[in-house]
Amino acid sequence: MMNIMYVEMLKSKYVSVEHPTILVDGVSLDLLLHNLYPDNLYLGLIPTITDWIHLKEEVELVISRFYSNLEKVILPILMCPDDFDLICTI
Repeated sequence: MMNIMYVEMLKSKYVSVEHPTILVDGVSLDLLLHNLYPDNLYLGLIPTITDWIHLKEEVELVISRFYSNLEKVILPILMCPDDFDLICTI
């Protein structure tokens, strides 16, 4: 069976304004990860695809990883909803 991934504008646990939310088969990615790894503090993380990242260096990191020509690269896809940064669990 193939999973369906898409992005939809939704509110999340800690963000009361709608923002892009990654969904897998209708379940938000943060909730899906929380259900698999409940002790890892994934619930409430928001996608880095928003323009909310505050630090210029972190914006540049995400963009450079997204457009990388390397065979393997780690791309942060979730970030902290409190500070809009990559410092906490990603």
